[in-house]
Amino acid sequence: MYRKNFVIGKGMVFSIDIIIGLSLLLIILFTNYYIFSVPGIYEEKLYDRLSLISSDLLNTLSELKVYEALNLSPTIERLINNLTEDEQETAVLNLILTLWAQGEDENNETKKELARNITYELINSIGNFSFNLTILVGNSTVYGFQNILQDKEIVVSTLIESTYSPEKPKYGYIARAYLTEIDKEDSSYLYFGGFVGQGNISSFLKLPSDANITQAYLEAYAGASFDIYINGNFSGNFSPSNFSNFSSNVKGFINISSLRPGNNTMEIRFSSGNIEDWFIGGGFLRVDYKTSKFYEERDTGKIRYYFPGINGLINLYDGFYIPGDLNNMSIYLHYKNNVTGSTIYLTIANSTLYKSNVNGEQNISLNSSQILSNLTAVGLNYSYLSRKTIPIKLGTETLALEHGLGASDAILITDVSGSMGACDVSSNCTPGICDSSPPCHRTRINVAKEVDKDFVNGMLNISGNRVSLVAYETGIHKYHELTENNETLINEIDSYTPGGYTCICCGIKMAIEALKKPYLLTLINNNSEWLYNINYPDSEPPEINGSKWNEINYNDTNWSSGSAILGFENISWNYRRAINVSNIVRNLTDYQILIQVNFSQEFSQGKIQQYCNDTRFTWLNTSGEEQEIPYWIEECNLTANDIAKIWIKVPFIENNTNTTLYIYYGNPLATSESNRDAVFDFYDDFENGILDSSKWLASNSNYAGVGSYTSYSGIYSMYTRWNTVEVTTRDINLNTTPIEISYWIRRGDDSFSEDPDVGEDLIVEYLNSSGTWVQLDSFAGSGIPGEIYSQKHYLSSGLHQGFKLKFRQTDGSGSDYDYWHIDDVIIRKYINPEPTSYIEEEEQISKYFGDITTFLGNNGGNYYFRKKFYLGDVTLSRIDYLYIYLLSDDKAEVYLNGNLIYNETQEHNATYWNLGLNQIFYDGFENGINSSIWIRGGSVYPYWIIYSNPVIEGLYSSGNNDIGDNQESWIKTTINISQDAILHYYWKVSSENNWDFSSFYLNNLVVSRIDGEMGWR
Repeated sequence: MYRKNFVIGKGMVFSIDIIIGLSLLLIILFTNYYIFSVPGIYEEKLYDRLSLISSDLLNTLSELKVYEALNLSPTIERLINNLTEDEQETAVLNLILTLWAQGEDENNETKKELARNITYELINSIGNFSFNLTILVGNSTVYGFQNILQDKEIVVSTLIESTYSPEKPKYGYIARAYLTEIDKEDSSYLYFGGFVGQGNISSFLKLPSDANITQAYLEAYAGASFDIYINGNFSGNFSPSNFSNFSSNVKGFINISSLRPGNNTMEIRFSSGNIEDWFIGGGFLRVDYKTSKFYEERDTGKIRYYFPGINGLINLYDGFYIPGDLNNMSIYLHYKNNVTGSTIYLTIANSTLYKSNVNGEQNISLNSSQILSNLTAVGLNYSYLSRKTIPIKLGTETLALEHGLGASDAILITDVSGSMGACDVSSNCTPGICDSSPPCHRTRINVAKEVDKDFVNGMLNISGNRVSLVAYETGIHKYHELTENNETLINEIDSYTPGGYTCICCGIKMAIEALKKPYLLTLINNNSEWLYNINYPDSEPPEINGSKWNEINYNDTNWSSGSAILGFENISWNYRRAINVSNIVRNLTDYQILIQVNFSQEFSQGKIQQYCNDTRFTWLNTSGEEQEIPYWIEECNLTANDIAKIWIKVPFIENNTNTTLYIYYGNPLATSESNRDAVFDFYDDFENGILDSSKWLASNSNYAGVGSYTSYSGIYSMYTRWNTVEVTTRDINLNTTPIEISYWIRRGDDSFSEDPDVGEDLIVEYLNSSGTWVQLDSFAGSGIPGEIYSQKHYLSSGLHQGFKLKFRQTDGSGSDYDYWHIDDVIIRKYINPEPTSYIEEEEQISKYFGDITTFLGNNGGNYYFRKKFYLGDVTLSRIDYLYIYLLSDDKAEVYLNGNLIYNETQEHNATYWNLGLNQIFYDGFENGINSSIWIRGGSVYPYWIIYSNPVIEGLYSSGNNDIGDNQESWIKTTINISQDAILHYYWKVSSENNWDFSSFYLNNLVVSRIDGEMGWR
């Protein structure tokens, strides 16, 4: 057993075994289904049981032998001596029907009575029944009794029996067992998935047309108090009892007066908290009723999943079970997106089936072929989804209106020492593992990566949580700071490779240091969407409904939107060109593209450096924001060649959709950030002068290394010589995208080394997903000295996480000076046909407004910008300082919720301002009125009290007690202020007369007087 460590919370360090961790994970996943009490009545229950009893009675009579029924039927006991041995071996039902047939043919009531008696005795020996029962042969009653008054025929079971008697023909009979019963007690359920929010929730619940409703019960985990409405009528109020874990915190019965047979609309309207708390984290609503309906009518072989209605921020995480073989699937989505810049996405299993940032009302239909295509792109299919519970996520991306912090930071520590490369973890036999011959095994490092990813996905499933990564061996192998970015964390985990010794304390020490670092929460990101208005150059935009343009409730629906200047990076690049990429094959991830640009004119005009050191590349991501991407300059010397060849790695290229990139240049002070390792899946040109142990493993370092004898590029290349030797790459993580492998090989030559002799062959191989070495090339030892080979191979199968490439020299008759030289080993993704690119004309970047999507120009007047963001109580409680970064060359005023917090009175050259706002005092009265802080007084005791309604945020507010004419109630405190400060608070005055008022004093002076009215200000 090997170790895996992680740190969670502030200052808590744990070390657990991976096997224990897996067990714990399974326990958590399974027990999540039992956090709510088990309902007392199930869907099938009483009514379905009647059908089973009916068929079981017939089956019992048809399988029970006559001789086995001696002790159950006195009639059989009297007849047994008159029956042959064969007749005693027949089924009881056969005997009953034989006697009945003979009685019918012979008009013999005695034999028919024997058949009735045997039936009666056997059925009564089974048990007492609280329903009516009739057994018919043809239209004649063999047996029947009535235990209740109703005579509704509800269940029929039939059975074919062939009966016979001596010298009589065989008769074919259908035996029908009828059940009639009292009203069936049943329940219908409305289930809430793992997370339904964030906003008011609605759904439909269908009841049978004859339902006699007896009660309704709700049990769930809620993030805030809410009212429940049924068919538009108030039907109950629920307040959570605790928020300690995801067990049910609201339970109770609901008023059923508004429920009716047929369709019912259920609404949950939250009445407290903020939108981040408006969710249901699992649960059910059950309606109990009586009905005579048998089964709910359903389409055979079809299952429908109905999305709930969410009025707010769409954030749904749920699942559905596919009970059989999945043949096809279709999806219909109806939603309205009225938040500019936000993206709605739908994910099933691990496949994103839909994503769009289009605003307005949308009606989206996805057919089976579209769904299957997206599933196939991530290695899934309908067969894989069959007979499984499938997770489904419908959510909102890139939403700047909400920004909160979760309660947890976690440092995930992973051992990546050499022992983690061992192939000894029992595994299912699947392609891509290190031992695919039963019993199969995987490497420890691959298991650790999978568990790491599960942990990251689980932590970040809760908004605001953050994860940091620490991987250790002899020292720290990898470190990733605390972040909410799932993609960068997963990529870091995928890069883990085993090697070195085991320094557990190194990992723990690094984790503790990571937890001590201060956290900077970016409320408004660089290049984010803003609203702007340029229509009022000489005066402020007019008030709307009493609100100014800089106040929180101002109606800005008619303002334009675009990426705006607040937080603008101080970019010194003067020029850029758009690159349009077209792809017609399939969605591509982290795909490498070669960009060739003719910079002859730009270089002659001094716009770009000679070796392209000032080039940078960005990708316009799916949220419409620019994201810098890695690049590698293969060739750029503009004094010798006008063409620059540059490789870039694009995070995502959508199929049949134009992808936009940008190349920036024109910064004479910039240095190159060209990085081949960040671009390619594997690259080595050996220019560091040594055989990199993080990339290669040589079987004998005496016979393999790096030298300057010859090369394809640069100075150095790798060599093998003389004896049998193998040089193998470390594990290369390759997904299912086809790849291109290229390398340069040269034979030795007496001018720089000796050429290989007979038997000193060079063989190139790769390790496929079945664990087999497959040959790519074989170069014979005897050949033309100094001969050069430039090889390319394309692979579309056998790719896996443990892919390896090997160069192997065999032992021959030569000396230790016989060499093979290898250079520029490259592995990259490859698809046919490859994406094509078109480079647009140059555009000059505005120094000040270049980050606004609509170029504003200079109208000689005022510009106005607005940006809304949301902070929850948890976030506010953790903020120590507020920093504002502003880039402007004009006079600028900065307002926060209508309050002027910065005012620049002079024009100047654009630069950064760093304005820190230190919160000196805050009280939201969530814990009552602290008598050590506040002093209260007035005419009526208690002078100042806590209210749960009205509130502006949180659960409580404070206010005066009821007062009459010429009375007062007040509260005051002392705050020490050593610097300029801004004070703000929310107030609301409720009064019948405008001569009632509230006054605000500062240092015993009235600075604000509020006349009686209604409404928060």
